[in-house]
Amino acid sequence: MNKITTFFALAILSVNSYADQSDENWRVLLGSGQSHIGWGGTKESVKTYDFILQHETIKSSEKNSEYRKSFLFEVPVHIVRAPYSSYMTGVNVYHKWQLTSNDKVQPYALIGGGGLYTNANIPGTSSKIRGTYGAGLGLQLNINKDFNYSIETRFHHVSNGGIKTPNDPLNSHKVLIGFDIKI
Repeated sequence: MNKITTFFALAILSVNSYADQSDENWRVLLGSGQSHIGWGGTKESVKTYDFILQHETIKSSEKNSEYRKSFLFEVPVHIVRAPYSSYMTGVNVYHKWQLTSNDKVQPYALIGGGGLYTNANIPGTSSKIRGTYGAGLGLQLNINKDFNYSIETRFHHVSNGGIKTPNDPLNSHKVLIGFDIKI
C-alpha cells in the first residue's frame, strides 16, 4: 500500500473515532512560513503567507477532564511569496491534545497531514499533487466565552510521497495566529 492510500485510510479511521461529537469550533488561522535549505533534504527556500480555515470536533468523552482530544479538519491556502508568486491548497486532518485545567491559558500539541495541490514549479518537486504532514505546539487563550484566540508554531513537510522523481522535500516552520469564528 503506498503512502497516500495509507494516509487516507488513517484519516477515515480518525473521523470515525470522533463520531460521538458533542462540541465543535470553527477557527481561522493566519500566519507565515519559510522552508530552510538543508533541513531534512530541503534544497529550496520558499516563503509563504498562510490562511487556514479549521473545524475542530471535540471528543465528547474528553470534554470535562483535565485534557481533551479533538480532531481538526483544515482547508489551508498557502500563498507563495518567494522565490516567486504561486499558491498551494488542499485538505489536512490533525489530532490535537489540549490541557484544559486552566480556563484562560491552555497549551496544546497537534500532529497530522493531508494532501496538497499547487501550481508552484519548485525545482526538484516534480508534481502538482503533494502530500504533507506536520506537528505543532500552541497556546489557546480564552478571553471570554465569545472570544478565544491561539498562537502556534508548526513544522510542515511537503513532498510528492514518492509518486514521481525527483522528490525533493520542503521542510518549513510556520507561525500562526488563530481566531474562533461563529458559523
